[in-house]
Amino acid sequence: MIDNLHNVIRNRPVAILLPGPSIKTLESHIKELKGLDICYASVNDFWVMEKAILSHIDKPIEVVLASAKECRVPNRQHTDYLNRKQKNIFLTSKVSFERDLVKYMQTYPDRLVFFTTDHNYQSLQCPSPERPVHFYAQASLAVLLSFVLIGGADTVLLFGADGGDRKRQGLYYKGWTGETEFRIGYDTGVFNMTMPTLLQNVCRTYNIEKLRILNVSPDSYYAPFPRLTYDNAIKFLKEKYA
Repeated sequence: MIDNLHNVIRNRPVAILLPGPSIKTLESHIKELKGLDICYASVNDFWVMEKAILSHIDKPIEVVLASAKECRVPNRQHTDYLNRKQKNIFLTSKVSFERDLVKYMQTYPDRLVFFTTDHNYQSLQCPSPERPVHFYAQASLAVLLSFVLIGGADTVLLFGADGGDRKRQGLYYKGWTGETEFRIGYDTGVFNMTMPTLLQNVCRTYNIEKLRILNVSPDSYYAPFPRLTYDNAIKFLKEKYA
């Protein structure tokens, strides 16, 4: 199933679109990325990003992660996504399925990639050769980021990865279904503490030698990655991938 992920990402740069309020800036910049061969990825209500942003450059989301309870897997949007002609990947867990798990596994064997999570201390050492798709349970971003690296992303850029205290900005972009302000802050703290170890585990398990992860949210509360302005991020993408 990891081979299928590689076949979708194909060593391209991956832009992960997240619902922090700062992603609204991408609305006015997205046309500058038209024509660049970028793989777009998102979580949960991914169709919001397609309609509000990616529709302006006729690009779809190609990698989706949805496993949270509020996602109600599989909903109508999930099924429509899996039925698209273009290759794509749907990352989820078997326990997230509320119905028809076996049917979906049989119908979409090349598109579904399953992972497992728990809160056990030992899971902080995962993924590992023994448990290559197991993760410590936390925010979807951590698992999605891990998978796009496993899938061979040349560079990963995070858009809308604001995290932390969003009280003055609003919690989520375009009415995205989400968690409370407290939960966002909690998830950000866990991410900041665990991500360095998680990336080490990913690199060791999958023999990844180099990482390039950039956060296009200058005021982000996510600490592990260098932050870029939109102007600098777009300049970087054009210079490297045009």
